[in-house]
Amino acid sequence: NINKKPLYKLFFTFKDEKYIINIYNKDICSIYPWDGYYNMDFINISNIPISYNLYNLCKYIIPRD
Repeated sequence: NINKKPLYKLFFTFKDEKYIINIYNKDICSIYPWDGYYNMDFINISNIPISYNLYNLCKYIIPRD
């Protein structure tokens, strides 16, 4: 049960590669390359400690109403 629209979206740029991370909730995120050549991979982040969880980081840095 994943919302089609992510709550947060992160963009990472490395030397020659770009990635997008969609964060749907505190348990699920997805990652895929910018060019869309590969399919989106979904990752269960429910076991990651709060201090390292991407959802909590985004919630802290980019608060939503």
